[in-house]
Amino acid sequence: YPKLSGGCIWEWADHVVTVDGVEKYGGDFEGELTNDFNFCCDGILFADRSFKAGTLEMKTAYQPIRTFLNDRTLTVKNLYDFTNLNSDFEFICEIERDGEVIETKTIELNIAPHSEQEIGLDIPNVSSKYGVYLNCHLLKNDFELAHTQHKLESQVIKEAVCEKKAEFSEIGENILISGEGFEYTFSKFYGNFISLKIDGKEKLAERIGITTWRAPIDNERYIKNKWGNYNVWEGENMDCLFTKIYSCKLKNGVITVSGSLAGVSRMPFFRYTLTIEVLADGRINFDLAGDVRENVFWLPRLGFELKLIGEDKEFSYFGNGPYESYIDKHHASRLGRFE
Repeated sequence: YPKLSGGCIWEWADHVVTVDGVEKYGGDFEGELTNDFNFCCDGILFADRSFKAGTLEMKTAYQPIRTFLNDRTLTVKNLYDFTNLNSDFEFICEIERDGEVIETKTIELNIAPHSEQEIGLDIPNVSSKYGVYLNCHLLKNDFELAHTQHKLESQVIKEAVCEKKAEFSEIGENILISGEGFEYTFSKFYGNFISLKIDGKEKLAERIGITTWRAPIDNERYIKNKWGNYNVWEGENMDCLFTKIYSCKLKNGVITVSGSLAGVSRMPFFRYTLTIEVLADGRINFDLAGDVRENVFWLPRLGFELKLIGEDKEFSYFGNGPYESYIDKHHASRLGRFE
């Protein structure tokens, strides 16, 4: 607005005192009569002025361009108040398929402040497994000032799926599953895998489990009492989680588990049916369906937790990256393949 200043962030850097390399705030010092605890530790930068995930998110919110894609026309809008986007800047467009850049083009801009420029693009007609994206980068002196991304239409490559099931056998409380190059052990007692061996090498450090717990963030300092074991009368004790298995059956190469999750000394808050299919190529298909107890506060998370052997902790994925991303804080990242 012409007479309104906005976008001001409170505050720039964490207000802490560094003692022997440890950043300390209210409550960390002997003899304090009053303090604000971590209230002053909420900056856009760490105290040493190094970046946080929020620093990059702020940069993206403040970046000086917006781009819009309509069919094969890209519109670039200059958000600067007084600066022309001209030859002082470098504007690069990349076409990325399944995380691999297949085409790069540098485009000359000539955009007055608060004006737009339309750019016709020659977009190849390619197929993909995960998606084709147009990535735009605005640079000055080799420093990236802005980036945007647009998903392009592409024909999806259907991956050849093995339809043959693995071999199953039941020994006591365990179901042994095998195929070419792998041996899995599924526990009927725990209702999940306790061993995944590939080429004779164990991959799991512990059995796979269903979890709902995560570290609460500062804004959840009151909500967390509904989740965790913070007092004796209020929480669901999700940080002290137990799994109860009512039945586990193997039929026609499909394992069906009926179970529930409950915190210690609490009634179950989640009842579920887990269906697991293992194919001859080692692929495992999980299908989890369940209901949360009616009077339970929303779950902090729900998913499978796999603790891997240390040497297997590195992996590649297709999704948001390369920075931290959440559903409400992901603009600094983009979709692609990352390590």
